Amino acid sequence: MSEITPFDKKEIVDWKSFFQKSYLSHYEPFRRSGYGSELALFLRKLVVKRAKEKFYKGGKMLDIGCGIGNFADYFQDYFGIDIIKSALEELKNKHKKNNVLVSDAEKLPFKKESFSFIIAVEVLQYIRNKEEFFDEIFRVMKPNSHAVLITQNPDSIIWKIRQKRRGKSPLEFAHIHKTIENIKKRGGIIVSFGGLYTPFDPLLFFFLPNYNKKFVETFAKAYWVIFRKQ
Repeated sequence: MSEITPFDKKEIVDWKSFFQKSYLSHYEPFRRSGYGSELALFLRKLVVKRAKEKFYKGGKMLDIGCGIGNFADYFQDYFGIDIIKSALEELKNKHKKNNVLVSDAEKLPFKKESFSFIIAVEVLQYIRNKEEFFDEIFRVMKPNSHAVLITQNPDSIIWKIRQKRRGKSPLEFAHIHKTIENIKKRGGIIVSFGGLYTPFDPLLFFFLPNYNKKFVETFAKAYWVIFRKQ
């Protein structure tokens, strides 16, 4: 079976159908989750782990787009949502986490100020209505809580070359300036910002480096933003 990639589709992709097929495939767990390699998942785990160590003080956490639970074992009071039911069943069986729900990221089924920590890893590029997405995140965050977003960076040299060679990606990219704008206009404070697939990735083994914004926009294939709700 050949690998399924979004570039196989020239029209608007039905991402739910795409991931349903992926999760039912016999690919390795990292590829079924939408990561291109074990390294890609490993780097994102380092970001989440460092963010947890630095900013998570306990309480309920929410994993938006949790899939099969790549980050489930990092948290005890874990809640996960995803649009793929089979992925959630696999998460429950493998990680013994039962607080999972089939849900859309733009309409979170939780009360106001429910969570002390939120992660959304490789989710933003599949969200069409980003205004609703950020509205919902801020609605369910407790005051002084933190959120971690990791997504693809379309402004990077890597993505520009890739699209020139393979055609325009159907991903709903989240540009860095727009993501930061969405956070700040809701009263969020950026506490950490950085990029992946740069010469400085090894620093993640020790701490979360704060990168220069222009450097990330130009060279990082993916970026993270960690912010705090006032």
